[in-house]
Amino acid sequence: MTDEAVGSESRLSNSGARRRRLYALNTAVLIAAAVGVVVVINVLVARADFRTDLTATRENTLAGQTAAVLADLSESVEISAFFVERAVAQNSTMAIAKDRLDSLLNQFEDAAAGDIDYAFIDPELEPGRARDKQVNQFPVIVVEGIDSGHVYTYFPSPNLEQDLLTAVLVATGTGERQVYFLTGHGERSIVPGRDGDAGAFGLVREGLEADNYVVTPWNLAREGSIPNDAAAVVVAGPTVDLLEEEVPLLDAYLKDQGRLLLLLDPFPAPTWQALLQQWGLLILDGFVIDVENSLFGSPSTLLVEPSSYSPSRITNELDVTYFPGLAPIDLAAPLSEMPNLVGLTALASSSGFSFAGLDPERTQPDPGELLGPFPPAVIIEAVAPVTETIEFENAGTTTFAVFGDSDFASNRHFVSFSNGSLLLNTINELTGDFALIEVRARPFLNRQMVITESDFGVIRIVGWFILPLIVALAGMVVWWRRR
Repeated sequence: MTDEAVGSESRLSNSGARRRRLYALNTAVLIAAAVGVVVVINVLVARADFRTDLTATRENTLAGQTAAVLADLSESVEISAFFVERAVAQNSTMAIAKDRLDSLLNQFEDAAAGDIDYAFIDPELEPGRARDKQVNQFPVIVVEGIDSGHVYTYFPSPNLEQDLLTAVLVATGTGERQVYFLTGHGERSIVPGRDGDAGAFGLVREGLEADNYVVTPWNLAREGSIPNDAAAVVVAGPTVDLLEEEVPLLDAYLKDQGRLLLLLDPFPAPTWQALLQQWGLLILDGFVIDVENSLFGSPSTLLVEPSSYSPSRITNELDVTYFPGLAPIDLAAPLSEMPNLVGLTALASSSGFSFAGLDPERTQPDPGELLGPFPPAVIIEAVAPVTETIEFENAGTTTFAVFGDSDFASNRHFVSFSNGSLLLNTINELTGDFALIEVRARPFLNRQMVITESDFGVIRIVGWFILPLIVALAGMVVWWRRR
């Protein structure tokens, strides 16, 4: 081999070595740059306060009214969540509940801008703190106002946001409001719970108490007046007439800017009809029959889809509701003849094919029967009864909500679809507690992956052996092609 050939081979060898060193340097620089970018991103994310909710039901986003309440707290709040970690480790349902609560508490803390401080406490490791808070059943949440010393203790339920907001309102001294249920006219019982009469309003009572209301039965004939602290008065499915002595008592309450929720059923007693007509509404004889929008096999059970609701705070977040045996509601006169009626909201409506029929099983109207649509519920605002003349400048407003069915919110149907939420939202609207309307329980979707022991074995083998082998083979192919 000549000297020239040897020199040429040496130059080629040196050139190849330089290229390899250059490739190695480029690779090192790229790796360092990638690592640097990842580090910078992590630092920025750690310092930034940013959240986004990608769930379909927005379950990780606070209701707007909740955020507004938390941003304007009157005092600081301390929240202690007691969970036995040993039990959490053994119970996946409890573990999910704790994770959801932790996420919610973090959102409450952020929205309160420093006025909320929370901690998770294991009572087995710190029994003294449990004794200080006077709790001995777990899991349990204790919410305490720092300045007022008000304490609210409750057990976690699926409706985490509503329960926690109620607890914060109580702990910061927001007084409980009174809702009175009239008795003495065959109204539905409000004995708490669902274990009693299926037609009772026990679950309604529990829902209101969870909303921080005091629920009190009230016999108007015996007591002689509606108390001044009434946030609202509810008449749930009366079956007999008002007494003659009660009519002026209820009339006086309503004219003094009263707030009444009246849940009637088909063919109500005459005095309740007369009360409605005084304020511009009328219950027609019969049932709302709607073949287009009804439960299968029951044409007199109106089924209301979300598209049939009128836009309102009450109905914006509701799903389906239904009304088993609905009385037709109509205006007592044209609106032009009732100037005292300053607000009228039909919460939903039946279809245009519905009619008011005397036979709940019939599917076609008889001649002369009134055709729909009909609203299952109406809220009116009036400055006075529609038959009276009044000076508008000094007039207060009476708010009157009327349902043509009371059974839809009974224990039998309260938890079906959005029936319970519709009634509770209506009471919240009457009392002006708009924040509570927005924080009804939103559906929580369990996104856990449930796998068997054999499935876990496959995942382990893929993670330990298959994926590393694929990476190694890919590296060998690249090396073979570049060698």
